[in-house]
Amino acid sequence: MSKRSFLSGVLAVSIFAMLAGVVICDEIETAGQKIMSSNENAVIWVRLVINQKMVMNGVQMQQQETKSEVVGTIVDPSGLTLVSLSGTNPSEIMKSIMEQSSGREDMKFEMNSDLGEIKMVLSDGTEIPAKVVLRDKDWDMAFLRPIERQANPLPFVDLATSYSPKILEEVFIVDRMGKTMNNSPSISIFRVKAIANRPRTFFSVEGETSFGSPVFSKDGKIIGINLMRFMKTGGGGLGMGAMLGGKNSLGIQGIILPASYILDASKQAATATGTEAENPDKKDNPDSKKENK
Repeated sequence: MSKRSFLSGVLAVSIFAMLAGVVICDEIETAGQKIMSSNENAVIWVRLVINQKMVMNGVQMQQQETKSEVVGTIVDPSGLTLVSLSGTNPSEIMKSIMEQSSGREDMKFEMNSDLGEIKMVLSDGTEIPAKVVLRDKDWDMAFLRPIERQANPLPFVDLATSYSPKILEEVFIVDRMGKTMNNSPSISIFRVKAIANRPRTFFSVEGETSFGSPVFSKDGKIIGINLMRFMKTGGGGLGMGAMLGGKNSLGIQGIILPASYILDASKQAATATGTEAENPDKKDNPDSKKENK
């Protein structure tokens, strides 16, 4: 083979590889744009008024009213919306972290949160008063429902067309930006970095994502919703190792809870009356409770 023929072959392969890369990029862009346009109006901000009180060894240390916003996903045309439970009750996480950091079993520490006003903020800025109808502490789920029945169906993410991703598969997460970006919708690409199978299947992706945001496959099927899993790590105090280890050392992990599980829970939440609650997996679980506010 002549030198000229060899160089021509290398050039041809390089051009082919470059064109293939362009095609793949175009496919990703097209898929992401389609997912975004189909689901952006179902991903909303939820505004909360939270009353927090901290008591240590019987002495009230602090009491304050705070306003916060969390991302929510509308999962039903009636307006039933899923948000991260930890976002509605930050005191629960703070209490556990404080107890671990102290390393003292005799310290009596209480931190309570009570929800006040709740408003769902739609993509066009419309505010809808809402209430919590179902809490699932095990899987960080809080379902909200508009207080008044809506005249028209709201845009929602269909949980029935679900998909289970493989390790290292690319997924799309639809989110909402903050006020500095005029609450604009956003979409990002992540890869599945871990799949857990106990106590039930759930996923984790690389990078930081907003709790309450939906996750999709390349062809637009819903995988699940990004939530938080928290487990007490035990031991006597967090120490320097936990400080350097970040959220994982604190027992905090972002997870994608599968759409099939959320669908089962949403069916229960859709008929909630505020008198009783059952965890879809563990019907006698005392940590799950419905309430009517």
